[in-house]
Amino acid sequence: MHRSKKIQLLLCVVLLAAGAACRAKDANTTAGTAGVRPIDKIGQITLKPIDLAGCKGITLNADASGGAVRVELLDEHGRRLHGFTRDDAESITTDGLRHAAKWKGKAMSDLPPGHYTPRLHLENAEVFAMSRI
Repeated sequence: MHRSKKIQLLLCVVLLAAGAACRAKDANTTAGTAGVRPIDKIGQITLKPIDLAGCKGITLNADASGGAVRVELLDEHGRRLHGFTRDDAESITTDGLRHAAKWKGKAMSDLPPGHYTPRLHLENAEVFAMSRI
């Protein structure tokens, strides 16, 4: 299975296990893509660690047109990384297939190779997939 598909599948499984609501994004889609959103409009989802060595960025397929999504990175011990916290993250506030996760003053190239844990902060938003680029 392609790494991007594995991450998308992992995201869906983790989100469902976290008690998030799931629904089809668009009745006209052929793939029947499922989205995940917090039940009470605000929530966070912590994924399993992923290898970000050689990764140029993270993209999200998300609809945040009524709110915001922020991406935070945690180190191997589950601690927030300076410069990659929720407060450092630039808000995603529109609907799109390839939103780039960004942080104020930092880039993925600033991270040493290794495994990091993405945490998604959702505010009245829905996430459909996450991919490494």
